[in-house]
Amino acid sequence: MPILELERISFKYGEKRVLRDVTLTVEKGEFFGILGPNGSGKSTLLNLIDGIRLPCEGEIRLKGIPPGRMQRKDVARLVAVVPQEASWIFPLTVEEVVLMGRTPHIGRLAFESERDLAVARSAMEATDLLPFASRLMEALSGGERQRVLIARALAQEPEVILLDEPTSSLDIAHQIRTFDLIRSLKP
Repeated sequence: MPILELERISFKYGEKRVLRDVTLTVEKGEFFGILGPNGSGKSTLLNLIDGIRLPCEGEIRLKGIPPGRMQRKDVARLVAVVPQEASWIFPLTVEEVVLMGRTPHIGRLAFESERDLAVARSAMEATDLLPFASRLMEALSGGERQRVLIARALAQEPEVILLDEPTSSLDIAHQIRTFDLIRSLKP
């Protein structure tokens, strides 16, 4: 069974159609990119896959189930999203943000387990962020913040990672390292 299926997906913002009849099947372990100019609907497509938006037409299935019929926590166990950017209202450390990726695996009002902390440390190590664990997000460069978002997605341990321009603010060394890391995730 495919891990992700899009069948004739269409989406509009008001009267403006941004996606029309998109069909895609993704098997476990596949790695691919979606290319297009700015404003062509790439981020919208990722939001549809993640269940944040609903298609006007067509159907999306994660492991055979439409995300709209799943609990949000179950979708988050399957899919992690690395957005182009994120803003932080509260003063959070790198480790706290990466630990947010463990939220789908932690019960309500529960604290992180030793395993959760180990998974977060491993994600920070993989993204070269372990030395920044106690730093506040607001003290990081744009590229460092982007690496935190990637580490948060890794800590989530999803089966699908949706990356929205994940290397746009990274220097060339971290771009290469990030693509190598992503390639290494393939089973």
